[in-house]
Amino acid sequence: MVKTEALQAIESLVKTLLLAKKRGKTVHGAVSGPWGAGKSYAIRVLTKKYPIFYLKVPRGQVSRTRLLRLIGFALGAGAGGTYDFTLDLIRGHIQQENISPLIAIDEAQRLFAMKALLDELKDLSEDPDLGFSYLFLGDHTLKNYLSAKEYHSLVKRILYKVELTGEIGEETIGELLREYNIAGDPKEIAKLVKKKKWKILELDNVLFLASLKGIKELNEGTVELALKGTEVRV
Repeated sequence: MVKTEALQAIESLVKTLLLAKKRGKTVHGAVSGPWGAGKSYAIRVLTKKYPIFYLKVPRGQVSRTRLLRLIGFALGAGAGGTYDFTLDLIRGHIQQENISPLIAIDEAQRLFAMKALLDELKDLSEDPDLGFSYLFLGDHTLKNYLSAKEYHSLVKRILYKVELTGEIGEETIGELLREYNIAGDPKEIAKLVKKKKWKILELDNVLFLASLKGIKELNEGTVELALKGTEVRV
């Protein structure tokens, strides 16, 4: 597991939200950042370490019934054919498992574009039998929604916010090199990353291609070799 900047920042936020839940407070958090900054990777890793339930918002219109079904599946409660049936399944599951869910919602900007769904999330979080807390993860448009204080009352309950830049530090670069068993100077690679405006996902792709081609050391020359003959453009 590579301790990326995104992973460290999101883990700190998760700990804060879980502590708030332990103290009986229902508050929410949000993480915004560019594509490729490592948000999805980080939260998927953290779901294996902490009691977090993950769901990803699909593209297109989402009804309140479908949203609740997504939540039901994320919690492991399953879903029924109607809204009320699914809600009953969720209530029963929460009572049986004795859990107070922290739900990580990826691609959350898609939800924030539909105010009716924010009403739904707010109602679920205020239900004493459910007590959902949310960790919203999304792109730069999520940040825009969060900065508009009067956009929706749910925004006021998002007390903890993290904005990722997508920049990759030398420590992370060193960890990635070790993971792929490839040599290289993290300081020089950091300069190359900055020059090419790579996010962590792009650097990881380059290292993967380099490993496939048997490249033992990463530098500006071997990067071009790794990318040669591929469809990757970074």
